[in-house]
Amino acid sequence: ARQLLPQALADFFVLLPAHAQHALVFRSDPMTGLPMLPHLEAERELGVLVARRLARRVALGERCVKHFEQHPHSLRHIAVSPMPTPFDCSLGFALGHVAGVLAEQRLTGYVASVQNLGAAPTEWQPCAVPLVRLLEPGPQGAEPHVRRRRLTDQDVTFSLWRQVRDRWHFAQTYRQPGPTQYWGPGADRPLAWATYTLRAECEAAEALSAEILQEVSEAEAAKAFSVRLGDSHWRLPRRQECNLSPLQKWRTSYQPGLPQVLQGPHRLFEDHRKGRVCADDEIIKKTFPCLWGAGQLQAVTLETHSGEAINVIKMLPEKPSRRLGQMSRDDSFMGGSSSGSAPELSGARSPSNDSEQARTSDNSPAQRSEVRMVKYDMRVGVVLVGRSGPGVNNVIQGLFDFLKALQGTVVCFSLGLAGLVHGQAFELTEDMLAPHKNQGGCDLLGQSQPEDVRKMGDKLSACASTVRQLKLDGLVIWGGRNVHSWTVRLSEYFAEQKVPTCVIAVPASVQSDLPLTEQTLGYDTVCKQFASILGNLATQAASSGKVWCFVRIPGRSISHIAAEVELLTHPHVVLMSADNGEASIGLTELTHKICNVIEARSKSDNNHGVVLIPDQLIATVFELKRLFDEVTEIYRACPDVLDLHPGLESGIGRDLSRMLALLSPLSRALFQTLPARVCDQICRAVVQAHISRGGTIDLGSVETEVIFQSLVETELTRRVVLGSYKGPFQAITYSLPYHGRSAMPTNFDCDLGYTIGYAAGVLISEERTGLLVDISKLKEDVTRWEVSGTPLCNLLYFQEPVGEDAGLPPKYQIRPRSRLLYDVNYQQRLPEPCARTIMNPGPSQFDGPLAAIRSKSLSLPQVQRVQQRAICEQLITQLKAKASGGVPPDVLRAVAMLLKGGVDLMRQRER
Repeated sequence: ARQLLPQALADFFVLLPAHAQHALVFRSDPMTGLPMLPHLEAERELGVLVARRLARRVALGERCVKHFEQHPHSLRHIAVSPMPTPFDCSLGFALGHVAGVLAEQRLTGYVASVQNLGAAPTEWQPCAVPLVRLLEPGPQGAEPHVRRRRLTDQDVTFSLWRQVRDRWHFAQTYRQPGPTQYWGPGADRPLAWATYTLRAECEAAEALSAEILQEVSEAEAAKAFSVRLGDSHWRLPRRQECNLSPLQKWRTSYQPGLPQVLQGPHRLFEDHRKGRVCADDEIIKKTFPCLWGAGQLQAVTLETHSGEAINVIKMLPEKPSRRLGQMSRDDSFMGGSSSGSAPELSGARSPSNDSEQARTSDNSPAQRSEVRMVKYDMRVGVVLVGRSGPGVNNVIQGLFDFLKALQGTVVCFSLGLAGLVHGQAFELTEDMLAPHKNQGGCDLLGQSQPEDVRKMGDKLSACASTVRQLKLDGLVIWGGRNVHSWTVRLSEYFAEQKVPTCVIAVPASVQSDLPLTEQTLGYDTVCKQFASILGNLATQAASSGKVWCFVRIPGRSISHIAAEVELLTHPHVVLMSADNGEASIGLTELTHKICNVIEARSKSDNNHGVVLIPDQLIATVFELKRLFDEVTEIYRACPDVLDLHPGLESGIGRDLSRMLALLSPLSRALFQTLPARVCDQICRAVVQAHISRGGTIDLGSVETEVIFQSLVETELTRRVVLGSYKGPFQAITYSLPYHGRSAMPTNFDCDLGYTIGYAAGVLISEERTGLLVDISKLKEDVTRWEVSGTPLCNLLYFQEPVGEDAGLPPKYQIRPRSRLLYDVNYQQRLPEPCARTIMNPGPSQFDGPLAAIRSKSLSLPQVQRVQQRAICEQLITQLKAKASGGVPPDVLRAVAMLLKGGVDLMRQRER
């Protein structure tokens, strides 16, 4: 075949996979006679071709991108069985009525149809089209068939796309339609919210064309923020309101709520009843001496403040500002409490009535006694370290609104930690922020990578120089566990160097794995996004009756995301380790677990289901863990065995025979059973871990779902041969690694992010540093949320150096909290796998009765309260028995401190 093809086509033919080459030569469509390709993952093959072409340009010395990273993804299965939109519901209902009328009139050979779809449903025009008008002659000897409607050059939709396709290559014109809405403006089916295909049919082509071209022109005219980091040059295009989708425009008008404590006068008091991971004060004092000496390691809580008696101490002059120079009269304002009063917010919900407002504005002696000097013109920086997540724009919005009332300024650092180190920043304005309010994504700042903390985390002096140069009063850092282990280090350095900048941390982790926090920002959005997609896939599997879906979602082996999604959708199999993830589980055990459920469901004629797999699960699978260790060892000893071309980023086959010879027999056998694509991903993950990730393997780049699909198919085949399994098995795989981080945040995350940003501004104004904003009582209404600040050192786990490192400062990190600590047996609430019926929660709603739904994990602590109490009583009995013996006094003191902390924590929860 290659010899008969022209040279250009022959070169392309060689690049295709072997099964595609075979199909082009030997398979043909019986209707048209044309060659017929098998199922081909076009997005992967195209990515491979692009990677090879770029690698070729690099080899020839041509101008090319330095780094090419691709994330191929298919939407083939996700849109087969979703919940219908309000428009499709009305259209299907109307077509059903038309079909019923045709049947009543005994008319046959017609297709039910509806016209005038651009109008309201009451104005639609039902009609019927004879089937013969849709037929066209088939090939010679074949029966006529229905003509397929194809997009041609004469169609309005194609002509619109042709006018802008070249300009779309370089303009920032993408938009986010968001989830389908069943309440609010979108539910009324206005034409502006309809598809462009329908608008092209119902509107004048000239008007629609002018609208699209105007959007592109405004996007091209928008100025981009240029960032230069070393030899690299980055552009951050500014989002324009004209390019927002109808749902995005509607979301910008949503005003997030604030807790009552932030809506009026409040005061800050130190709370000694907060929990702490490490109970040893000496270790904390030795590790963070400057923060300890400054009294910044105490948890604080905000509470609503009412009038008090005159306090002479409060009438003394306020302590001087941390900035050089003195404040003028214009640099201060009168606060309503001992700590301050929240700036007035337009649109914010306030519980105060008119009489209360009159009382607070009264010039009573008590009120005058609480006047204090609060700094105007504050400058607070915000930096996004690590990956983005839902709610990041709301944090910035809350901080901006707080400082706006104080005539302050928000300083945004571009591209995360790199921007902070190199001083790449800009001052945020109302116009910049407007298109990003309540939106997903982080194109306003640009995100950094998690490995940036490892690469640039030691450049603390550069960070201090940047904040000094910009004269920042505070710095708000967005990040998760690894980031905030560095944040507390930065806080200590600033205190040591007497940098007058307060550091406040944002609990931003879609995993919701930060200890001592009820729920982190972004978790609600991500879980509902994944649950909606999983519900669609499960509905498709149930509709076909013969498909098993293997779905991979982000998360560790004890994934909080997987637990929440399981409660929302009831999948048949969820692979999670039963402990804290330190112990290993067997690959055979997991494979048999899946196969046993499949076999049991098959006996009741249920040959479909869903298997949910966290992508970090393979870190606790003994055989796979050993395989990764051996491949890593081989690469360290013989790098040329796994040498990767620098221009190739994924999917390029290579000869792995040399590496196979160096693997142990068990690992070699396992490696040879895995699909070639997965083998390539394992090798690439190991290499990239040593090139750019400091030895940390990115397990999310390995398709775990494909591994288990392959193993399950092999095991079921064995059972078929043995006669224990007689049912069919057909599986599809789907991965959700990138679906949630830039999703449009739910109302809950909008309120939470806005509250966190606003509270961060309050803590900075009170000159508190090294704190994590902690919002509690999240089950309640927003106005009843409690706001506090937890010292980051309270979250740290310390490990004393041993051996050669003895005597050095202890190492510390923030360890992830275990899965559902308060309800470890939550799975007992679900039906047995064979009796489960998949639930489809549908898309997130921003209006109506479903907009205020909280995550199910928030209610779980109450479910097993009685069981947990019994366990506590048993532990107390064991503790009494142990303490009655000859226990050293220092051990008893440590135990007493832990018990006192537990009692104080319980008292605080009762408040």
